[in-house]
Amino acid sequence: MTAAATDRTVSFADPLAVTGRLRAANGTPLANRTATFRVGATNLTATTNATGGFRLTYRPTALASNASFVSVRFVPESRSLYRTSNASVPVSVRQADPTVRLAATPDRAAYNRTLRVRGTVTVDGTPVADAPVRLTASDEFVGNATTAENGTFALAGRFPGTPAENRTELEVSLPLGDAALSSGNATATVPVERVGTSLSLDASRDGTTLRATGRLTADDGDPLSDRAVHVRVGGAVLAVVETDDAGRYRATISVPKSARRDGNVTANATFDGNRGLTPARASERIGFPPSGGPESVLETAVLAAVTAPWWALLLAGSGIAVAAYLAVGRFRPTRDEGAESGPTPTELDAGVGEFADSGGRFPDETSGASRTHLLALARQRLDRGDPESAASTVYAAVRRRLAVEIETDPAVTHVELYARCRDAGLPEDRLDDLREVTQAYERAQFSSHRLPTETAADALRAGSSLVEESEIDADATARGAD
Repeated sequence: MTAAATDRTVSFADPLAVTGRLRAANGTPLANRTATFRVGATNLTATTNATGGFRLTYRPTALASNASFVSVRFVPESRSLYRTSNASVPVSVRQADPTVRLAATPDRAAYNRTLRVRGTVTVDGTPVADAPVRLTASDEFVGNATTAENGTFALAGRFPGTPAENRTELEVSLPLGDAALSSGNATATVPVERVGTSLSLDASRDGTTLRATGRLTADDGDPLSDRAVHVRVGGAVLAVVETDDAGRYRATISVPKSARRDGNVTANATFDGNRGLTPARASERIGFPPSGGPESVLETAVLAAVTAPWWALLLAGSGIAVAAYLAVGRFRPTRDEGAESGPTPTELDAGVGEFADSGGRFPDETSGASRTHLLALARQRLDRGDPESAASTVYAAVRRRLAVEIETDPAVTHVELYARCRDAGLPEDRLDDLREVTQAYERAQFSSHRLPTETAADALRAGSSLVEESEIDADATARGAD
């Protein structure tokens, strides 16, 4: 194939005339036949004459405006004996401005409903064929198509919705960029009909933890994915979660004491109603342990140790030591029976003597000695196969240490304590240790399953590191002050 142009300048309004000739490899002309040619990105047909000559009229649309050549290709039929043949002709492109007209637009738009738009694309009244057209609604993609031979187009796609607006702007454009045709467009404004939504909530309790699940759908039952659902307790937003592909959401929340003073909690799930959707709300009331007192036996003991006078603690400690001494003396096994692990009377006497040597004062909430004793007690309980008690005791030791450093209110929950430490700027490594201790304590106190020994051991390691590191830091600070 040979090809040439009668003029170098080309635009859609001033098409390029391409002439050429088709011959077989042996020089025989391919005469009197209809042939298909691809010029640039446009398919054209022509009938060859007796010598194989042909003539094409090329109106560029997507050809780059700075192009200096345009390709011409002979495209044989799939069963043809001939192969493709290529040539190119020099060009100088002059850009043309198209006119886009909308012939039909919808009366209204609604979320996830189909939008249909029809229209035409022309240049100076000449239909533009094979031009790409794109439909958007408020700048969000809806669909695309290609114009027919007569320049008409039909676009359809689902309306994605607009953020809390009562109207949307539909735009049909030619996304050609810097091409022989400029990016013409046409717009139309249509009202938006907001679609109703439905939100469900199923709330359950696990200790002081609230588990909320539910589903967000349109009125017709279609799931609404990637939408934000706010879970509130006592008027405060405690979690913001996104719906999945099925419209479902799930949230796990530690409910603070302040939200469960009367022993009941009202959980609310809300959807704000963005993107052409109406708001939705669901609520459920669920019983929770009242917050009037400590949350565990451990906290009861800790609070009692903090508030009781020293002489009461001394009497209590001495009484326990004497009772333990008598019990051990009464039930001590014989040499042949073997002794079980546990404190001996001598060890208990030494403990009482230690408190006596300290001036008759029991180690208080802030003393390093009491924290050390709690860690030792936690190790004993872990060795005796009681991981729940060990985890709770480790938490008590850590809490006493943090009471000094953070100056926390003894009544705060374990969740509130962690939040206060984080807000106070506790280093990340120590926050990690505190998180491990707190999670083990929470499982020990509120889970219906037995706490694994490994979890309690990890909590003991983290708690020991946290307490001992804090003690070292405190000693170093004191020496620096001296």
